[in-house]
Amino acid sequence: KLWTWHKPDFSLLDGHVDHTRSEYVRTVDGVGGACRQLAARIGTGQLIWCYTVPDQRIVRPCHTEVEWVLDVPPKSILQLVDDIVWNRILGIRCTLPPKIRHAWRDEALRRFPYDAGARAGFETEQEESFWTQPPSGESWWDVLFVREEAREGVSALVPHPVEAEWIVVDPLRGP
Repeated sequence: KLWTWHKPDFSLLDGHVDHTRSEYVRTVDGVGGACRQLAARIGTGQLIWCYTVPDQRIVRPCHTEVEWVLDVPPKSILQLVDDIVWNRILGIRCTLPPKIRHAWRDEALRRFPYDAGARAGFETEQEESFWTQPPSGESWWDVLFVREEAREGVSALVPHPVEAEWIVVDPLRGP
């Protein structure tokens, strides 16, 4: 299962994806260019970006998008994307998964059991080191696509328009 959010006037079943209408593309520096590079790498810009775990998106009262739930066959997924690497490409330091932060906290506690300041400093150093490390390939684009499917921090790119049978919940028509 996959989860995706769109304005109520956007159909997953027909039409054309116009990235210039996306608030994300319009408001976050570099996204438009990165999306064009992404499209060139996967062979299409007609795609839908989906979460691979439920409730991954923080919904705020100001949001006007509606949630679609899809059941997409794995062979129909264009690519799986490491969200942290995507943010690195954009030059954004995003929120890191709790698993990473917990590992740093556990190591800090092991190293500095009686020194809260040293623990905090260690965690800050670990985060800075994380964000300043170079990519394992020539660029972050070389490590953007992953194989792991359903986990926090991995998004699925599916082709637009989607197949009608993939839709589990259509917010405009119901389940």
